[in-house]
Amino acid sequence: MSQTRAILLNLFSSVCFSFSTVFAKYAHNSCKELSSFQVSFARFLVGALFMGWFAWRFKKSLRPNQLNWVIARGILNTSAVIALYYALEHTTITKANMLNWTFPVFVFLFSPYINKERPVLSQYIFLGLTMVGMSLVISPDFSTINVGDIAAFASGVIGGAAVSVLRESRKHDDTFIVLFYLMMIGTLLNGILAAPFFILPSLPVTGLVLSSALCGFLAQILITTASRHLEAPIASVLMTSGIVIAGAMGVIFFGEKLSVKILLGGLLILVSIVGVSGFFTRRRTQ
Repeated sequence: MSQTRAILLNLFSSVCFSFSTVFAKYAHNSCKELSSFQVSFARFLVGALFMGWFAWRFKKSLRPNQLNWVIARGILNTSAVIALYYALEHTTITKANMLNWTFPVFVFLFSPYINKERPVLSQYIFLGLTMVGMSLVISPDFSTINVGDIAAFASGVIGGAAVSVLRESRKHDDTFIVLFYLMMIGTLLNGILAAPFFILPSLPVTGLVLSSALCGFLAQILITTASRHLEAPIASVLMTSGIVIAGAMGVIFFGEKLSVKILLGGLLILVSIVGVSGFFTRRRTQ
């Protein structure tokens, strides 16, 4: 695969992911009784059905080489997705996506323990910028706490741990195995959470939930495929497009206001994601 094609796939994955959050938000606005657990469960169920069909159709082996890393990846990624969709129910899609997309900055916090990599000073500086950016996006007044903002923050931190585990898992198992077990574990764990809150929504709402699930799963496939053919600094820069696209969709579809604080916070987060990837250092050494 050419780098140009990989870049296009990566950008398209950001579009799909953003539309997944848009459909989820519309579903919640249309049906207040709809639980976020049911929405995220649909995403994993769609993925599990597809991966199961793919394994059957092409007679893929389902035996992982390192089961512990595969399971750890599944649990962490499931937790991050559940937290994100919970955030979408309780806060704006702009805030939810901005806070969730901070996960590349948190990767280095876990890499010393998971990947045996030593972080450098600049990574801590960019982490500091991220925290400032997040505080501007959330804009807490300390009299009330928005559980959606907290959940979105948690999804970013857990997502950072999931990426570190994914990097380790891929040393032993291919992408199919990692995705297969992710979808199966996600369906099981998310299903347990969703069961007590399950309802039968109207057909339009069901359509929104399924659209969110399909877009989310497609985004996962696209970014997983594209990342194999992109250098880490380039991939990190492209990840920032997700924040911009989701912010634009929040304004277009829901009339969400982008205050100066949110714009400045988003800018700091964008710079941090690019910086922690080593992109600026690489540019100076060329």
